[in-house]
Amino acid sequence: MKLFKNYSWPGNIREMENLIERLCVISASEVIGTELIAQHITDPAHPPDVFRSGFPIDEAVRDFERGIILDTLKKYRGVKNRAAKALGIKTSTLYSKMEKLGITENKEE
Repeated sequence: MKLFKNYSWPGNIREMENLIERLCVISASEVIGTELIAQHITDPAHPPDVFRSGFPIDEAVRDFERGIILDTLKKYRGVKNRAAKALGIKTSTLYSKMEKLGITENKEE
């Protein structure tokens, strides 16, 4: 709760709702730990190191998207239609993104 209370929430309640939804999707357990929350709450004045290091934005976006898709597929045990629904995209879009990002059909990936 301290992390939530101390964050300024520049995006207001929508930002909080989006964060909670994202954490539910990517969390490997039923309980969302402080470590996971801390990784996703950032102070705009102090962005994560990845953005200060000159890391190309397209690579950062690709890596982030790939990670979210892999985490969601793992959570839904490879069931694409459930994963797509959790991600808020069509199943065909998920397949397209998986191909583009080099994600195989392997459920264990």
